[in-house]
Amino acid sequence: MAVHIYSTDTDDGTLTVSRTSDGKSFEQQAKIRVGNAPRGAVKFTQDGRGYVCNCAGDTISEINSHNNVEVSRISVGPAPRGLAIVPGDRWALVSVSGGDYIAVVDLETRETVHRVSVGRDPRHMAVTPDGNVAFVAIWGSHYVSVLDLMPLKDGEVQSISEVSRIEIGDEAHPYSVGLQPNSDVGWVANTRAAYVSRFSVSERRLINAVEVGSIGSRAVAFTSDGDFALVTVENTSELLAVSTGDLQITRRVPVGPGPRGVAVDSADRAYIAVFERGPASNESSFSFTRNSLTVVNLSEITTSEEVRYREIPVGAGSCSVSVLDLGGS
Repeated sequence: MAVHIYSTDTDDGTLTVSRTSDGKSFEQQAKIRVGNAPRGAVKFTQDGRGYVCNCAGDTISEINSHNNVEVSRISVGPAPRGLAIVPGDRWALVSVSGGDYIAVVDLETRETVHRVSVGRDPRHMAVTPDGNVAFVAIWGSHYVSVLDLMPLKDGEVQSISEVSRIEIGDEAHPYSVGLQPNSDVGWVANTRAAYVSRFSVSERRLINAVEVGSIGSRAVAFTSDGDFALVTVENTSELLAVSTGDLQITRRVPVGPGPRGVAVDSADRAYIAVFERGPASNESSFSFTRNSLTVVNLSEITTSEEVRYREIPVGAGSCSVSVLDLGGS
């Protein structure tokens, strides 16, 4: 099974595309030129169209994952930073951090068709599998915005609105949202709080917080069985494995310097984007390199096994990563 890994390289204005079939060797497939300062993970439709934000270009780029070329750029507004594809692949939601709104983009016409006002500086989001609700981290206003997407099912785009807010905490600066598989729980990484937050998806309320020991949480992903949450902590250059059962941190794994985005493939391998431009600052016997993705097997970090690191060379300032299974192609 071939897995394609997409690194969002902010400083280079590119996406680095790599391929692996065994998780041990990685072949670079392409460097896709997109807009200025791309941010956030590439998000894909079922037919292989990919979309990424160009923060300094006020656009999102559409790419063709089959031939790794940029197809078009869609204007969305100032400083887009995160996006999600609504199930059904007709609509995309884009966090326009410089405009304090969520842009609704029609992917068929490649136009922004609606703007939903939210708090200051929206960032990364998650959409429920049924496509009914979006949860958006509002970094500058310290809450998670709840957007009702039900009107999209009837084509009533202008009726999409913010219907409630989940307050995270003063000065927490929520950065990204992840939805725990097969559960009713969402997790929030907070850049200026020494905890990640958990909320009820159905009740749209805060449940509790999990202390992580440092500020600088950036992203949350999950093992395929949902037994562990994986949290990147930029300040300590670690990936944390948190049991979703008892909420205990079972492992603190040193990774490359300044980790931000994290993605997990179907073989339970984690890919961590290394954003910091300088050398690694954590304690590890492995010599991490700049401009790379750190790769670890989750079976090793969720147990007491020794972690065997691998790295994928990418462009400068890798802030996010995503994986795409193209069925062996």
